[in-house]
Amino acid sequence: VNAVADLKFNGSDGPTSPSPSTGSTGTLTWNTEYATSCTGSMQQGSDTSSPAWIGARTKANVEEQTFNVTGLQPNTTYIFKIECVNSLGQAGTPDTVEVSVTGQPAEPTAILECMGEGNK
Repeated sequence: VNAVADLKFNGSDGPTSPSPSTGSTGTLTWNTEYATSCTGSMQQGSDTSSPAWIGARTKANVEEQTFNVTGLQPNTTYIFKIECVNSLGQAGTPDTVEVSVTGQPAEPTAILECMGEGNK
């Protein structure tokens, strides 16, 4: 039986955004079946979390696992990926979740000019 993984960001299968959509953090959660080991990676974007999402992840056959994502950048789309293998070393179908961070709204600007007669 192949390993199965279900990865979510803030409870969503994606595509999704942090809350608020300009936010820089969120939570990855995953459940697995028939997995003996799992690996996290980035399909798109750079992982700036500390510790990093990239690398070995706990299999979650019994209970949901969580990982706190930090350092998400504005105007960037990330695709987090998890892949698990079964007891025979066979890779299951990887699961991904896409997270898009919107940009910060532009600061309002105003230019004030004073028109008057100069000193004579």
